[in-house]
Amino acid sequence: MKRSFLSLFLFFALFSACFTAQAQRTTVTGKVTDAGSGDPVPFASVYFKGSGTGTTTDFEGNFTLATDKPGDSLTAAFVGYRPRTKAVKKGVTQSINFQLEENIVTLEEIVVRPGENPAIALMRQVIKNKEANDKRKLSAFEYDTYTRIEVDVDNMTEKFRQRKIVQKITAVLDSIEQLAGEDGQP
Repeated sequence: MKRSFLSLFLFFALFSACFTAQAQRTTVTGKVTDAGSGDPVPFASVYFKGSGTGTTTDFEGNFTLATDKPGDSLTAAFVGYRPRTKAVKKGVTQSINFQLEENIVTLEEIVVRPGENPAIALMRQVIKNKEANDKRKLSAFEYDTYTRIEVDVDNMTEKFRQRKIVQKITAVLDSIEQLAGEDGQP
C-alpha cells in the first residue's frame, strides 16, 4: 500500500514538474530585415539581453530562439547596423521581427605629414648600443641553426637516371610506396 502510494506520488510530482517546465519555456521566432530596403539580414546576432542565450539568423534572416530562462528583452545586432531591442513576454511562444537601420559613420579628415622613417630611428639605437651588445665580449652564448635543402626534379630523361649519383636517389624514391607531385604524377 505504501509502495503504490509512493509511486503514485512520484508520478504526479514528475508530471507537474514537466508541466511547469513546459509552461515556463519561452520561444521566439522572427525575421531580421534591413529597414531601408526590406532585404533579409543573414547571420545577424539575436540574443536575450543579459542571459547569454542567443542565435544567428539564417540566409533569409529568420531565427528561432527557445530558452527556459529568458531575459526581459531580445536584441538583434549586425555590423554596420544599429542594434534594436524589443520586449519579450516570458513563458509564451511569440513572433518578433526586427528592422535594422544602417549605422552611417562619417570619417574625419586624415592628414599625413612626412617625417622620419621609424626604421631609421631604430637603426640609430642599434648602432648606439652596438658595443654593449657585442657577442664577442660575452663569456658565452648559444644559438640554434637549421638548414634545409630541397631539390625538385621533374621529367628526368633515362640518360640522366643512369648516372651513378642519381641512381642512389632514385633507389630511395622507388622504395617509397607512393610519391606524387601536385599533378598526381610520380
